[in-house]
Amino acid sequence: MTKKERQSRRNQIPPPFQVMVGTSDGLNRAIARGVRASRSDSNVLILGEHGTGKELLARAIHVSSSRKDAPFIKVNCAAIQDSLIESEFFGYEEGAFTGARKEGKKGFFELANGGTLFLDEVGDLSPAAQAKLLTAIQEREFIKVGGERMVNVDVRIISATNKNIRQMVEEGTFRADLYYRLNVIEIHLPPLRERKEDIEVLANYYLHRYCKRNGLNRVISREAMEYLRNHRWEGNVRELFNVVEYAIVISDDVTITPDHLPPYIVDEEDRAREKGETAEFYDDLLVKLERMGWKELMNEVERNLLARLLKEPISRTAMIRKMKISRTQFYDKLKKFGLDEEG
Repeated sequence: MTKKERQSRRNQIPPPFQVMVGTSDGLNRAIARGVRASRSDSNVLILGEHGTGKELLARAIHVSSSRKDAPFIKVNCAAIQDSLIESEFFGYEEGAFTGARKEGKKGFFELANGGTLFLDEVGDLSPAAQAKLLTAIQEREFIKVGGERMVNVDVRIISATNKNIRQMVEEGTFRADLYYRLNVIEIHLPPLRERKEDIEVLANYYLHRYCKRNGLNRVISREAMEYLRNHRWEGNVRELFNVVEYAIVISDDVTITPDHLPPYIVDEEDRAREKGETAEFYDDLLVKLERMGWKELMNEVERNLLARLLKEPISRTAMIRKMKISRTQFYDKLKKFGLDEEG
């Protein structure tokens, strides 16, 4: 699919999903599945690394669904202690325990009633927490801490994780029954390194948004953009936005150059280039080897290296010391390669 065709397809995306910036095939597939998910009331499991936009997609599904006028409650599962699971998710009645609010408290399920409960980092739930949530999700009812009556709720569950949750099920660290409850519709968000064609679009999107908000004018140079394209982006879109913001703040000029990028971005790319050039050098030698044979090729390499050394602004004595050979050997090599008249 051409870039123009991808852009045309993107223009047909419902507005809530247009917060997912990019035109790559992988992103478009995720968005298309998200759009279909928004037309149903099925539970959704979003898989993707940190910073790929899992919460953005979850919110887009909610806003596009029939539940859009009801609450969207986000829960960071990794941040809740086991001892607080029941009181946080199910709430508690007045006087349920020492220190409890006088009027009691609604839990996440009750707060999300009629809407969507977003379980972020669901793969971090402990086995005990998984067991407690399974019944509530399955039966759509629970008893508050300190309570006696059953509370009924109508909640859609959207979950997200950066872990290989299927492998966790196989290893027995995540309950299979809970996994299948959560994973009715599975959506995979690809990492940024697998959608390199989106890097420039995303960088310019955030650049324009930040500059508009702060009354600035910046553009990213071709050279700086090349560094951004070649970075691996372990932190994905979130890391890219942080790098662009850093460059905007550091730069006093309209044009952002490689000098304005964080040092680790530039240093990493320079090392990769050096490695690539070295690999290319040896690939060329292998091609020449077939044509010239080992002895002739080594003579050519030695002559070229010696010729380069003779152009260095150092004395012959310094050259001999650098080569770690005797003076006689040095001059024999000059004579052998016809370099005795140079330098």
